[in-house]
Amino acid sequence: MQRISSTYFGLASGHVALFDHYESASDMYAGLGPRSAQAFVTFETPFLEPPRVILSVSLIDKDTETPYRLGIDPRAITETGFTAEARTWGDTRIARLSLNWTAIGAVADPDEAWDV
Repeated sequence: MQRISSTYFGLASGHVALFDHYESASDMYAGLGPRSAQAFVTFETPFLEPPRVILSVSLIDKDTETPYRLGIDPRAITETGFTAEARTWGDTRIARLSLNWTAIGAVADPDEAWDV
C-alpha cells in the first residue's frame, strides 16, 4: 500500500492513442520479436509526488492470424507526467492501440494556494 502524506487527493484521467501502425505497417504490426511503443503523457496539474497510474486498453486492432500478446505499463512516473508503454513479442501483429489512464495522488491544499 502506498501511503499518501497529503489529506488532499487528486484524480486525473485521460486517453492516449499510442500508435496506428496499420497504414504505415511499421514495427508493432510488421515486426517480429520483442517490440515496444511509448507515448509521454503530461498531467494538466502536477501532483505533489509521483501518483499511482493505472492503464487500461480502450482500443486494440489486432491481426486474427497471430497470438494475442500484449503488456502495458506506466513508466518513469513523475509529479508532472509518465510514459505509457506497450510491449508485444513473437509474431503478434497489432495495428492500432489506444489506452485510458487514471492517476491518483497527493495534491496541494487549495487553501494554501493564495498568492501574497
